Amino acid sequence: MPASFLHRALRSSALAALASVTLLLAACASTSTVTSTSQPDVYTVTSAASMAPLAWANAHAKAASEATGYCARLGMRESTRSEALVGGAPYQKIQLQFECHRTL
Repeated sequence: MPASFLHRALRSSALAALASVTLLLAACASTSTVTSTSQPDVYTVTSAASMAPLAWANAHAKAASEATGYCARLGMRESTRSEALVGGAPYQKIQLQFECHRTL
């Protein structure tokens, strides 16, 4: 019986720690507003994160999510045209250029 209790307690603690880390990482990334380019249906968004060593991954995920959401609000789907890393650790920026395509 004590082993079962210990297992549940450890599992509960691990889940709480994972949730805390996820919230912390989400709070460490921010995005700019989506801006249009001179090409039709092509946009740019910049994301920044300051949680090294995961700064690039956090900034990339946030920019990709913003691009996907932007196109979805237009009733379109997103495809990435280019991505550039600007800056260095611990504060990194991702500039993502994407295109919104009409869905069939």
